Amino acid sequence: MRCRKSNQLPPNLASQCRTDKGEKLVKKNKLEHSQDSTCSRKRRRGRTRLFVLGTSAAFVASTAMTDSLTATVYAQERRRGSPFTAVTSTAQVWEALGGVQSAQVLPFNIPPGTIGSVVASFEAVTRIKVTIATEALRDLRSPGVSGQFTPEQALERLLAGTAVGFVFTAPDAVTVEVRTSESVVVGGRAPAVSSPKFTEPLRDIPQTITVVPSSVIQAQGATTLRDVLRNVTGISIQAGEGGVPAGDNLSIRGFSARTDFFIDGVRDSGGYTRDPFNVEQVEVVKGPSSSYAGRGSTGGSINLATKAPQLAAARTAGLGAGSSSYKRGTLDVNQPIVGLDGAAFRFNAMWTDADTPGRDAVTSERWGVAPSVAFGLNSATRVTASYSHLAQDNVPDYGIPWVPAANVPLQAYAEQPPPVEFDNFYGLTSRDYEDTLTDTVTGEFEHDFTGAATLRSLVRYGRTKRDSIITAPRFASNTSTDIRRTDWKSRDQNDAIVAVQSDVTSRLVTGTVRHTLVTGVEVTRETSENRTRIETGPAAQPLTDLFNPNPSDPYPSRLERNGAVTDATANAAAVYAFDTVELAPQLEVSGGLRFDRFGLDYVSRDAAGAETPLDRVDRMVSWR
Repeated sequence: MRCRKSNQLPPNLASQCRTDKGEKLVKKNKLEHSQDSTCSRKRRRGRTRLFVLGTSAAFVASTAMTDSLTATVYAQERRRGSPFTAVTSTAQVWEALGGVQSAQVLPFNIPPGTIGSVVASFEAVTRIKVTIATEALRDLRSPGVSGQFTPEQALERLLAGTAVGFVFTAPDAVTVEVRTSESVVVGGRAPAVSSPKFTEPLRDIPQTITVVPSSVIQAQGATTLRDVLRNVTGISIQAGEGGVPAGDNLSIRGFSARTDFFIDGVRDSGGYTRDPFNVEQVEVVKGPSSSYAGRGSTGGSINLATKAPQLAAARTAGLGAGSSSYKRGTLDVNQPIVGLDGAAFRFNAMWTDADTPGRDAVTSERWGVAPSVAFGLNSATRVTASYSHLAQDNVPDYGIPWVPAANVPLQAYAEQPPPVEFDNFYGLTSRDYEDTLTDTVTGEFEHDFTGAATLRSLVRYGRTKRDSIITAPRFASNTSTDIRRTDWKSRDQNDAIVAVQSDVTSRLVTGTVRHTLVTGVEVTRETSENRTRIETGPAAQPLTDLFNPNPSDPYPSRLERNGAVTDATANAAAVYAFDTVELAPQLEVSGGLRFDRFGLDYVSRDAAGAETPLDRVDRMVSWR
């Protein structure tokens, strides 16, 4: 008579019997049996069977006993690194049935190599058949294994860091394959639009909106708004064509958006180069947006959400240096105010000095500060006051000249750029300059009412002063390649705005329908004044060579005001209401109305004092 070996019979079901070699009994049966003992009856040797069903395995063990026993264990495949436990070896199967068995420990000394080579060595040591599911896996590198391990432990070490897993398909067979049961959980908080007019998450807003957060701005080292907007499709960067001042000129979906810039939801129409040092995120709304933004915004609008005080202390400083004499320093300090619960102060500062890569004589230098203070950040009533100052001193650039169709020497390049070095600068460093000053002062009040309603009121004063002279290079005649510098562009302009916004966001339920209702009013007064300058002094201005221009040529004349001025004042008022209706968890309906009244008083006064006035009032209803 022979009994089943101890690694084939569950120890809690039968006694361990002495084998033909005289092995000792290692465990007594703890179950009561009839006189027909499992070891006193001749029986057929049992067999372990494994059935693979998709990603699950069913183990069926049967023994020839007086009362036959069949046990089924369902388990998922076990793959290294997966978040669940599975039955993949004979020892684990018996453990799942309630028994305890120690797996056999073997010595391994398999050096690093390809999976194909280490698997062959593994088979020689363990006598376990290894099947590689995909031939391409054979060429992956394995770190090898050395030491005393069970076969399963050895396999785990052999496949560590390879993105390859294994599953036992039988006690003496294992399959190596690419892991399919692993999952990666990615968590995070999606950026939200700062404007209270957008009440839902980005995924639920029926309009194309791109948000560029400060983390992306910092990671890319963006130093201008134009750098930031390179992350957004549908935007074209432009020069100052069309008689508008230089600075941030661009189009959205083909429509000019020069006056469609906003800071915290308030229009910012000044002509200057914006710096993101005090920007928390940039929000680009594409498509007609007049119901949200008012006049203009045919192609879309751009909103800069500024940094605000927070309760958590934070300090960040940055220093940068690079090619083209690039130098930049930034500072961001957020500090709770000791002794004032819920109060905090934030200070941002920036200084930048750099040449323009690939252009001679073109430079930019600017600095800015932006202090802000907030009270009641942890309460239902919050008050924030902020100020921003940005100053710039640049040498502007109008690029290289355009060859007219009538030019004879460059007929082969008609209606295209001439064959010159791209870094050629055709302006005059003794005349061309760009100085801008931008200041904004903002006060904001917020209060949360009981009943899920929030009141927000904002008051803003902003102004931009621009003083610039830019040379537009033109050919002196159609028979030469000389470049004249008499076509200069002057801006002696002041822009200002006073704005008041107030809105209420309410969340309410009517029956089974949820509403998020935003109602508000907006009143603004904008002024713009641009004074004309003339050139006085010698009539003859220095020409320069197309192929070898000299930016350092002396400028014998001077530019001065002649008394001519254009003065415009725009008074606008708007009321609006938007509602997002949740009909079901997967169904929302958004809509809204906005009424705008826009009045313009415009006067153009020439040098002799003659005036040309224009008065106009427009009323418009926008909806969506």
